[in-house]
Amino acid sequence: MPRTRRSFGTNGLNHCIIRGIDRGNIFYDTQDRKKFIKEMKKYKEKNNIKIGTYALMQNHVHFIIKGNDSNIPDFFKGILVSYSSYFNKKYERVGHLFENRYKNKIIDTEKYLKNVIKYIHYNPEKAGICRFDKYLWSGYNEILSEDSWLDKEVILMYYSDDDNEAKKLFKKEHLEGLKRYYEDYVEFEIVNKLSDEQVKQMIDNKIRSAFNESKDLKNIISSTNEKKILKEVLDVKGVSISQINRITGINRRLLSKIKNKKC
Repeated sequence: MPRTRRSFGTNGLNHCIIRGIDRGNIFYDTQDRKKFIKEMKKYKEKNNIKIGTYALMQNHVHFIIKGNDSNIPDFFKGILVSYSSYFNKKYERVGHLFENRYKNKIIDTEKYLKNVIKYIHYNPEKAGICRFDKYLWSGYNEILSEDSWLDKEVILMYYSDDDNEAKKLFKKEHLEGLKRYYEDYVEFEIVNKLSDEQVKQMIDNKIRSAFNESKDLKNIISSTNEKKILKEVLDVKGVSISQINRITGINRRLLSKIKNKKC
């Protein structure tokens, strides 16, 4: 069966991901990462694409790429074949190193672009490797530097027309966005995350105990006691703000205030 044709954004910007097959490692040491970056540079120039940023993780890589439905596939074909050959020879292995196809998502709004930039750069910190701004294998510090092989203008132009001001805003948004990132994405990072049904049952049990009756979870938060119940649930390991938002429809900002005892 023929593969479906890829769709790329009208501005040419795409969030692309490649993963090791069966989520296996694709990098083991500094030499591997340097080799991969070398291949990125080579095939970037060969295929006339622009790389705005990236993050090399142990078993996957994130990119923001500006290109089209011709040169982006050729870029990935070149880099994956070349790096796989190097990796298999070095580690004396055979077979596929990567999943069959890279994944791409069209970046169609400025808001999504800025969110995905932060998401990519925060990856090392959420993985427990180091602070995102200390990580050596992402584009964050490359973008802030004076000299970079990245096409950082495809990123910075969305912050300001002035390069220095754009860098200041870029850095500020990353530092300010880190706390919100953990609130929004914690549910995907917790190994023993509770299911929505378990959390619903927990809230319902606490409401029954406090009020001797069940309540529609979409209509709670009218009293101090209900806020106290939500605070207790939010403090349970395995429960996230995003999850409570899904279950009750309560605004995330309000839930964050409840969690942090600001209301």
